[in-house]
Amino acid sequence: GVSGASVYTTHSGEVVFSSFDSCYGNKIEVKSTCEGKEFISRYAHLEGINVNNGDQVTMGQKIGLSGNTGSCTTGAHLHYEFRYWPDGKPSYPNNPPFMWTNYIPVKVPRGCTDTGDCGVSY
Repeated sequence: GVSGASVYTTHSGEVVFSSFDSCYGNKIEVKSTCEGKEFISRYAHLEGINVNNGDQVTMGQKIGLSGNTGSCTTGAHLHYEFRYWPDGKPSYPNNPPFMWTNYIPVKVPRGCTDTGDCGVSY
């Protein structure tokens, strides 16, 4: 992870949380609807926040900066979640919305910073 990297929304929607949380630090939650089901994306441990509660955002919009805030972090990174609102239980493939399979074809070890050292390719 890195501090100060731009963070962009993964979908359009309404900012339903944009504030400090003791564990997650600076946190943003964006709510949307897909096939009649509400879901959120959560961006946490942010160094900076560029949006406010109630703002409408569009996919790809810059909303903050990655960081290391909150009590539940061990270093700079972007904590990202995608879940149903409010119960948090998406399931693939029969209960959309869901996230597609990673675009990286193999598991990348945590902390990997170089494809050669980690034995993976993209």
